[in-house]
Amino acid sequence: MPEAAPYPARRSGRRWLVAAFLALLAIGLAYCVMAPAPAPVAEAPAPAPADVSARVADALTSISAALTGITDPAGAETALPRLTDALATLNGLEDDVAALPDAGRASLQQIVTAALPAIRESAARLKTDGPVAAVVGPVVDDILAELTAYSA
Repeated sequence: MPEAAPYPARRSGRRWLVAAFLALLAIGLAYCVMAPAPAPVAEAPAPAPADVSARVADALTSISAALTGITDPAGAETALPRLTDALATLNGLEDDVAALPDAGRASLQQIVTAALPAIRESAARLKTDGPVAAVVGPVVDDILAELTAYSA
């Protein structure tokens, strides 16, 4: 009796497995080569100097109006949210101001420098009134510090 080759059915069974693996590998490589490139991530555009200046000018107007309207502690309580919002606006613009070109920064400095004396005068008047200063003093100090930084 002649000897039969050991396990001949298994050897042919492996061939289709190798062929399937190679086909999947070819499909995967084709996908990697033909897949669209990921879209580039665009950086946020620099803020327009006119937009930043307008937002600062709006904050300055709000500050001036709020300070002018304070005559007593009740008026200080009423003005406090408006002053806090203006301070938040100024704080939120720090990165935009830093990103401005030199010409835009110079324009902004002129706007702030023109408004700063009146705001300082109003702040000094309010600080002489103890109860009023207790309400708005810290916010006014922060506003003056921010405006001084913008004017420098």
